[in-house]
Amino acid sequence: MNKCPVCKKATLKQVFLESELPTRQCGDCGGIWISANDYLVWLKTLENEPQQEPVINTQIPQTDSQVATICPDCGRFLRRYRIWPHVEFHLDRCETCNGIWFDRHEWDAVKGMNLHHQVNAFFTRVWQDKLKEKEVRDRLEQMYVERFGVEDYGRVQEIRHWLQNHPKGHYLLAFLTDKEPYRIR
Repeated sequence: MNKCPVCKKATLKQVFLESELPTRQCGDCGGIWISANDYLVWLKTLENEPQQEPVINTQIPQTDSQVATICPDCGRFLRRYRIWPHVEFHLDRCETCNGIWFDRHEWDAVKGMNLHHQVNAFFTRVWQDKLKEKEVRDRLEQMYVERFGVEDYGRVQEIRHWLQNHPKGHYLLAFLTDKEPYRIR
């Protein structure tokens, strides 16, 4: 096979993306194929290097392909995965051989965010669920800010935190929500 998953015609040529990380690159579209085994071997070379915190940059590559892509190694369809909340580019991965396709500049973006040593984590259910959870939380928070206003939302968050941590918080909440707390029943 060894054909570009995006161009479908160009033959991928072996290049070293990083020291000791062999990849195959398309001369036409600039995409990069990394085999799962090569990536894992390369990760082992980074074991003694200190890991840096991710630096999220929303300046993302604009070359994210929208076409169905086929694995250059085994001929199966590649599946698209998001990598970070609110970052709208995807990586494509083969579910059979676990190879990964990076469109032009996607590796640079992932490396620039200090996520290049966590690429395999992107494809896990835990990672994908956290992305969805974060985006839903952000949408809800924006909705609350729009409804309450910034100042009132900040204040209600403080009150909520105080009630949640107060030993009698459930009594205080019941008092606040009762329309007639002084009425004898």
